[in-house]
Amino acid sequence: MKRKRFVKLAMSYGVQRNEAERLAKLVCVLGSYEGVFAHYRLYLEGRRATMALRRVYKSVVRAVRPMVECLREFFSGIDWAGLLAAEDEDGEEAAETEE
Repeated sequence: MKRKRFVKLAMSYGVQRNEAERLAKLVCVLGSYEGVFAHYRLYLEGRRATMALRRVYKSVVRAVRPMVECLREFFSGIDWAGLLAAEDEDGEEAAETEE
């Protein structure tokens, strides 16, 4: 495997070009680009999985955001103080009738 192929392969796993170039410099330590790739394969697989999870996260956020805005508008129209006061009055009346 040549350097250019190694860099492109690393980039296909979601690694930025500069980071792939830094990994390619490890060829002097590990002997070959195949050796570098084999040594960092789990790291590269983790990067790929992380990128997939980010895509899922972004799509979920895009889907949920309109629902959150709708619920926010719905609940902002409720008079919470009046509702809680009514519940307190009901609770006191229920306690008095039990006695």
